[in-house]
Amino acid sequence: HTAERANQLMRQMIFAIVAFALCASSVLAQTNGKFDRSKWKLWSDFDGDCVSTRDEALLSQSEKPVTMDGKGCKVTLGRWTDPYSGEVFGAPGALDADHVVPLSLAYRSGGDKWDAKKREQFANDEECILAVSASLNRQKADKGLDRWLPPLHSFRCAYVELFRRCKQKWKLRFIGDEAEAIRDTLAECKPLEG
Repeated sequence: HTAERANQLMRQMIFAIVAFALCASSVLAQTNGKFDRSKWKLWSDFDGDCVSTRDEALLSQSEKPVTMDGKGCKVTLGRWTDPYSGEVFGAPGALDADHVVPLSLAYRSGGDKWDAKKREQFANDEECILAVSASLNRQKADKGLDRWLPPLHSFRCAYVELFRRCKQKWKLRFIGDEAEAIRDTLAECKPLEG
């Protein structure tokens, strides 16, 4: 019985080591792959009206009716309050269409497994895009909410909730300290209307 038990334990250990190695290699494959922004088609026109997703976001988030270019395709004037800073803008050139979950973060969170169509759909999901100050968007870069929050404290709860919803909608993993940051931030928030 002792030899049989030792063989059984040896098989279990080998199985555990192989399973661990497979899991570790899977994690490494997910995080060591190179993100290529050019593989995420931006600012599509899914409805064929000549207005890109970026301009659709500008249209829907403007606080007053927008002015369009002569062809009716590009937003040229409007009024936007940057939710990250509270700063007001009238010209869309000072704004970026920010992916609340940055593209490279989506890639590292499971988007690396997506085909081109799903990457394009994510990159153009208006529910997860905000018109924000170009400088703050660049400051945020590809950081998750465990490393960056909007400087405007009154928007942080809404931002964290939107980040969480976008990740869940697209079935992306929470990585790093994101889950903890969500829990900690939302614990400080008043219940959100919704």
